[in-house]
Amino acid sequence: MKGMGFVATCSLLLSVLFAPAAFADTEQAQALIRSPKVKDRMEAVKQLESAGDETAVEILTGALDDKSDQVRSAAVKALAVLNLPGAVKGLGKAVKDARPEIRLDAVKDLSRKPGSESIDFLTEALDDNESAVRAEAVKALAAAGTKPAIPGLSKAVLDKNRDIRLSAVQGLAKIGDPECLPALGKSSQDPDVEIRTQAIVGLGKVGGRDTFKPLLRAATQDRDTDVRLSAVNELGLIGDESVVPPLGKALKDPDVVVRTAAVGAMGLIGGSAAVRALTDALFDGAAPVRRSAAVALGALRSPDSLKSLTYAVRTEKDPAVLSSMAAALGEIGNKAGIPALMEAASRAGPKESDSLYAAQAAIMKYNRKKLEAPVVPPQVSTGTVPAAAAPQQPPSKPAPATKAPPSSAKPAGAKTPASPAKVKRKVTPVP
Repeated sequence: MKGMGFVATCSLLLSVLFAPAAFADTEQAQALIRSPKVKDRMEAVKQLESAGDETAVEILTGALDDKSDQVRSAAVKALAVLNLPGAVKGLGKAVKDARPEIRLDAVKDLSRKPGSESIDFLTEALDDNESAVRAEAVKALAAAGTKPAIPGLSKAVLDKNRDIRLSAVQGLAKIGDPECLPALGKSSQDPDVEIRTQAIVGLGKVGGRDTFKPLLRAATQDRDTDVRLSAVNELGLIGDESVVPPLGKALKDPDVVVRTAAVGAMGLIGGSAAVRALTDALFDGAAPVRRSAAVALGALRSPDSLKSLTYAVRTEKDPAVLSSMAAALGEIGNKAGIPALMEAASRAGPKESDSLYAAQAAIMKYNRKKLEAPVVPPQVSTGTVPAAAAPQQPPSKPAPATKAPPSSAKPAGAKTPASPAKVKRKVTPVP
């Protein structure tokens, strides 16, 4: 080592001493793993776990064929510690172990190693005959919350175990991708109420026309009130006018809560069909439904609801509902609503009539503003910003035709002839 510095010499000695030691540990583990004694094989697994290289992963994966449950279990735990690509394959092999406890440990360890390869092995675990293993696998897939997990979760919605189906549906609802729709549609008809409700939430999150059929079926046909209610609310949030006619069946639901929710959905969706449905709801047997319909119509401000609202104001007995109907007429602002409001106010008590008079004032104020507003002529849309219109002038009578002068230039000293209207004709008397 002549000519070398002290630090360089020490570094060389350390590399010579410790590199063979690591290699020797792997060699020793290979020898121990072939020992007939379980104690020796367990020691080999322990040494391989601390070695932390691909050779150790290969030996540990081979140890998964050991006849000892203890050794195989230890090998799974060792592979879980090693953050190497081959470790995932080893755990995937353990998913098919004969012992359910080892399979369960392998699934739990795979859940802590994200990646598409882990998801593939977790999906395979859904075929396990032990519900605990399947439950852990579907839990891991749901927690992943990625598109590669969709096939496995879609498979699990048909599991015989209720809790597994619920976890699968919750996972699909969390992902909220259109690829989840077939499985969520099936789950919307699951025997379990909570699963159907979670499926409805998932369908609403995905949205789009492909969700309308299962959502409408749930909203109008499901035997559980909570499921129908959830489906009606999701349809209202999606807000597509094409669902209004079939959703109208929900306005005849036996439960007042569902009917009220259907009114709210119609108000969110809007459109002429929704207005027609809401005017029918003004005469529902339940006061909350009638009041909600009045509020929705007031928000939509559709003149098409004026006739029904004025009739309803004249016949309504409930003070709270009457107040909401009056407010709706005030929002619409059509002066044709005033006679009905005045008639209702004449029958109402002092407190109940306040809203009726307030609605009258709102209508009058609205129409007064319209009268005072400057008249702006309508403009034809051309796709560009229109120029300001010139103020309109009253039409004038056309000037009578006159003979044009021979030249447009007026000669100097020429007098302007009098207007034909002012020239007096000389009348010659008849002898």
